Amino acid sequence: FEFMYGRTFTKWWSASKTYGPTVKHLMRVFRFKLALVRRARERWPKFVSFEEDIELRKPKWNAKYSERPGVEKMLVVMWDMTGIDAYKFSSAEDQRDTYSKYYAGNKFKGGIGTQLCGYGVTWELWTGHCSDSTYHEESGYLQEQEEFQKRYLVDGEIVRFCNVHDKGYRVRAANERHGNQLTAQPVFGKSDLRFK
Repeated sequence: FEFMYGRTFTKWWSASKTYGPTVKHLMRVFRFKLALVRRARERWPKFVSFEEDIELRKPKWNAKYSERPGVEKMLVVMWDMTGIDAYKFSSAEDQRDTYSKYYAGNKFKGGIGTQLCGYGVTWELWTGHCSDSTYHEESGYLQEQEEFQKRYLVDGEIVRFCNVHDKGYRVRAANERHGNQLTAQPVFGKSDLRFK
């Protein structure tokens, strides 16, 4: 815990001095615990099923996304990116790869999704230099959503994902390529209309 979150120990030798085991043994225990956490996380489903989403979400979402005649069932996920500070690298190549113009600094970026019921999804970190649209197309969560919607049928039919994005994304075509997923994106100006 202390190493993962940097609470008290930041160096192996100080943990070894405090607790007694050698640095080698402490590192082995730490790697074992991280592997255990990773295996546990990989067993959880990446997304919540349509039935669970309907059951667990707040009633206010049902006004917009409820089951009504003529309204398609959909799994709504609101996607955005987060920027995590990276220290300044000594290598010029690493500086270039992690520099984000948007944040005006070195960053790592990761996808964060939230379903209407509040279930949170985090995706892998990439270097800050890539655009949000590139991350969306190439990080793999669209493929995961496509597989998920094929596996979890409702009344024998596919319930498509509807990905909600902010204005920085250009992703409609990528969503359609992966299982004909839907896109909801606010229009902030006339220039955004040409991307619809």
